Amino acid sequence: AQIIDIVIKSKGQRNVVMQNICIVGGRIQLENVDNFEFNQVNVINGTAPKIYEYSNGAAYAAIEFLGESQNCSISNSIVDGNWGGGIYLEGENNSIFNCVVSNCNWMGNGTANIGNKGYGHAISFCDVFNSGKFLIVHNNTQRLSIKNNHLHDGGYLANDLGLTYTYGTDGDNTEIAYNMVHGNHSKEAGVGIYLDIECKKFLVHHNVVYDCLSGIQTIMNAYDHEIYNNTIWNCGKAINYWGEDGSNMYNQKVYNNLANDIFDAGTDVRFNLSTGINQFEDSLHHNFKLAKGAKAIDCGTIIPEITNEFTGENPDAGAFEFGLPAWKYGCDKSLLNRD
Repeated sequence: AQIIDIVIKSKGQRNVVMQNICIVGGRIQLENVDNFEFNQVNVINGTAPKIYEYSNGAAYAAIEFLGESQNCSISNSIVDGNWGGGIYLEGENNSIFNCVVSNCNWMGNGTANIGNKGYGHAISFCDVFNSGKFLIVHNNTQRLSIKNNHLHDGGYLANDLGLTYTYGTDGDNTEIAYNMVHGNHSKEAGVGIYLDIECKKFLVHHNVVYDCLSGIQTIMNAYDHEIYNNTIWNCGKAINYWGEDGSNMYNQKVYNNLANDIFDAGTDVRFNLSTGINQFEDSLHHNFKLAKGAKAIDCGTIIPEITNEFTGENPDAGAFEFGLPAWKYGCDKSLLNRD
């Protein structure tokens, strides 16, 4: 019997729209394509068990944009149930918007629900959950945007990982912001947002991270990270760091963060609030907006382009500004095709 692995394959094509497609038991592989638009393209159980090499969270993903693919988008789609990765992006300026990417990496190796390599990609308003290891891996990716996503429940089959993870990467001002991140099930080094050894220039702000061993972790050598206005709750360490003898941390700014642990991982650490007193409207039900009278109100400082809107004398510490609407995150499921 012949096993059909790739059911849609394209190389070098341009200006293609695919919509209202559901694939069960196969995957999509596109190489060097330009301006491909996927809308409501669902892939269910796209990859079967297989021994394979992997890098960048790619490895045998259900949907792959490879090589010099550029200006491509996946929107309002579902990728669910894969032994390998979920979606993998190479090239430049590709995007994943309002998608559900779940139940991937049943092998528990280095693949991820979403993997990236290249420049200028964007992942936004997605629900990304349930992985044997990582949820998002972004090695060798510059100017990436990971914003307004709900990222939860990874690390079921592995240790030493982040729900978002990269190593040895000059992020070139990669932005990780306005995400709800929780539930790393790793028993060792289970991190929310993980910037591993020799990473540079990541901007991490306005995230909520909870129920992880460490909220944010930077491994030395670490260069020019900016960590602002995050809420980190019920984590063993708020911002953790580690390095071999002789390694160091350079220009790591940590401002306006809120946690129930101390902040001691940075070269410039100011205007943060460490407190064991619950500051929130209803953290039991994952509402981390500040309650009236919370100590975090007006506790922060102005950071250009980060704290442009605030209601009091100063910006608040943490991810939500008291008196302003809460930022939105995750997928609008009304736009999905579940038929």
